[in-house]
Amino acid sequence: MQVNSGGTLGGSGMVGTITLNGGTVATGSSPGTLTAGNLFWQDGEILFELGPTQAASDLIVTGGLQGFGTIYEFSFVDRGWVEGSTYTLINFVDSTIAIDVFRFTNGNGFSGAFSYNNTSTTLQFTLNTVPEPTSGALAALAVIILASRWSGCSRLLRTRGSSFIPGCAGTKLQG
Repeated sequence: MQVNSGGTLGGSGMVGTITLNGGTVATGSSPGTLTAGNLFWQDGEILFELGPTQAASDLIVTGGLQGFGTIYEFSFVDRGWVEGSTYTLINFVDSTIAIDVFRFTNGNGFSGAFSYNNTSTTLQFTLNTVPEPTSGALAALAVIILASRWSGCSRLLRTRGSSFIPGCAGTKLQG
């Protein structure tokens, strides 16, 4: 099955060889497993839904995971994923793709790392969320910015001898 640019192969079940050539493989049926004889990956991306457990996440099972490109991209959908979890993405018999050429394209709010398991027959992804700034940290940053601005206005007032400086609202030289 050839998946060209603009095309999508989606769902669960069994297919023969998949040749990903610019299109998208959207694994599973929220969640599900796609089984293929081989996956020949030239270009394009694989879309995975990651849930709170492996059983609630997508999976590809294939004989060979063969790479014919330079970068191999994944896009992940949050279906209740859990920070710190390691998800199995692809189980395979053999692969020609080095671990350092896998990428994910939608890093908004999370980061992560790809790895092969100890027997090098499973591609995994460990999910890490990127912490949002706390309201306390934002308030502290606002105080620092305002204090810096006030200090700069006070210096200008002393050096200029003026009682009003544009951009330094509410400042007056006290004598």
